[in-house]
Amino acid sequence: RAEFVTQVGQNVDPPWERATGNHTAPNAVAMDASGLYRLGAENEGAHWGVKTDLDGRHLWTNDRWFADPWAQKTLAVTLVGDRLFELMPNGHVYGYDAKSGRVFTGGDFDPKPWNLRWERFEAPRGASDVERRNLNAAQSPRDLAGDAANDLLLAAFPQHNATAWYSAQDGTLVGTTTNIMNLAGVAVARDGTIFAIAGGAVVTWTRKSPIPRTLIAADGLHDPRCLCISPATGDLFVAGQQVQRFSSAGKRLAAFGRPEGRGDGVYVPTDFRGITDIEADPEGGFVVTEGQHSPPRRTARFDANGRILR
Repeated sequence: RAEFVTQVGQNVDPPWERATGNHTAPNAVAMDASGLYRLGAENEGAHWGVKTDLDGRHLWTNDRWFADPWAQKTLAVTLVGDRLFELMPNGHVYGYDAKSGRVFTGGDFDPKPWNLRWERFEAPRGASDVERRNLNAAQSPRDLAGDAANDLLLAAFPQHNATAWYSAQDGTLVGTTTNIMNLAGVAVARDGTIFAIAGGAVVTWTRKSPIPRTLIAADGLHDPRCLCISPATGDLFVAGQQVQRFSSAGKRLAAFGRPEGRGDGVYVPTDFRGITDIEADPEGGFVVTEGQHSPPRRTARFDANGRILR
């Protein structure tokens, strides 16, 4: 006789029927004044996308049919106004109405993603499913950021030492910036200024002045992986195993969590481990996703001083 007792590692509120991710946690998150968006965790029967308000109340779910059910683990989620964009590991980008969750790149049951792979790469006809996924992934962006000021999407291609801008209306290529070595995460400020992690440092440039300059030297950071910019203050949050806050001029203002990350033993909720994304809070704080390979698998919100809110 079998009796279900409990399930370790997935503790969600609202109940799991309104959650996303029962194999892994969401890799990425987006946020605005209306709520929190989480999409594309590895799922088997759970919802693909979920939006809650900032107090955790459920607003919508999305269960779009997926063109390639094995291309899960969304790489990035970003907003451009009332449009939500999702970058997949195979270079496809889906667009959603942020208010309703409905897919506008095609439709919920007939999605037609944009191809944001380098030079619109397509795997050769006749390639096996595994070969196609691997070939497409090799030419796909690794991060995506919204540029609301210019109605653009900015994609990061570390394998090509480059970033590329695409129209947020139809996905057409607008321009590129090259010679950005060891590129990682990218973010775009409200005025269109670009910030990126490159060579372990934070660099910045604009479309009119496309030569990156160093804003925060590598020796002032701890294994940086992703970053975001506060729409409330213009401050930068840079995440590795620790989250650091800098002014827009590159001055360090605060650090949250231990540099080496959360250790084993007693759980410390204000430490971090395995951060996969960081997103700015509209009130000046930040949100992280973490826990792909270590518990807890969580999305957590903090204020500007590193105090946990939810």
